[in-house]
Amino acid sequence: MQIPEVFFGKKTEVRNNLNIIANKILKNTLEEQFSTINCIDTNVLNEFIIHYNVGSYYEKIKNCFYLSELTKLLFFSDRFSGEEMHKIRDENIEYLSKTAWGNLIINNGQNYFFINDHEYDYNDFYSKHYLNRKRCIIILKGIIEFYDEYEKIKDNFYHPNVYPCEKFPNISMLYHYVLGNCSIDRIENKDYKMSYDLNTIIEIYNKINDDDYWNRLSQRRDEKETIRKKLTEEEREKNLKKEIEWYKNELKKKPTLPPP
Repeated sequence: MQIPEVFFGKKTEVRNNLNIIANKILKNTLEEQFSTINCIDTNVLNEFIIHYNVGSYYEKIKNCFYLSELTKLLFFSDRFSGEEMHKIRDENIEYLSKTAWGNLIINNGQNYFFINDHEYDYNDFYSKHYLNRKRCIIILKGIIEFYDEYEKIKDNFYHPNVYPCEKFPNISMLYHYVLGNCSIDRIENKDYKMSYDLNTIIEIYNKINDDDYWNRLSQRRDEKETIRKKLTEEEREKNLKKEIEWYKNELKKKPTLPPP
């Protein structure tokens, strides 16, 4: 796998490199900036870790690629306004989806900004997510293209918040959210077991390219949203407490780290 050299090294060095790119992003796209940057072939490394998700880092292995640092600078900081972040996303998502490393940046498991048409309202637990069809298609297409490449390095991904630490394709990625929310079977049945393998990705990708399916999906999501809004205040509070309790229990668990 080819990864630009600016992501490789100590975290502080990587952040300094990417700060230069972030400072130019409103005038020069990522494609324009990365076109002059050399790449490192991961095949020449005996061991390495790819940090693609925002969170704490595992640095016992010295060869680290901090892809998530670019995500932090562009979408998880106060550097840009909401309007500017929309511009950055819309001008660069196509380019990122066409490179193996860029596709991992898009698939940061917490960056719903890439697939939703508005920012999530954390003050309203039941706020609606309006999925953007075009960007959902772009994300699934990118995963399909690089799936085999990711499988070859499945032991080299690190996610800070997974208990235990899974391997690709089960490690948390944004395309999981796309599959779950673009599957009528999953929406109809909360106990439906969602698979993240290549065949499932291709199946959902083909479905959401079909206008009739997308219209049925949108209608069903609207119906579910209407039902949620009819919940009494007491029921909403009860469901929210359950969700908070689940997160508290997860935080008590210790992550399983990659092998040294």
